[in-house]
Amino acid sequence: METAKYYRHFKGGLYKFVTIAKDSENPDNELVIYQAMYGDKEYWVRPKDMFFSDIERDGYKGPRFIPVEENELEK
Repeated sequence: METAKYYRHFKGGLYKFVTIAKDSENPDNELVIYQAMYGDKEYWVRPKDMFFSDIERDGYKGPRFIPVEENELEK
């Protein structure tokens, strides 16, 4: 699966995609590891299916994380 290096959360935060990992208790459960590009630049983990899912919330309908090309990042 080809993935972008950066994603913007539908609420606005910018994140760097790190890798896809497997859950040690359930290897069929793949997890996305990603890093915030703001604040303390913490690392986060979320189920792969959830990371790449579409959502409908607060008047927004679309991808939870939107791919951002590196050349589109704020300098």
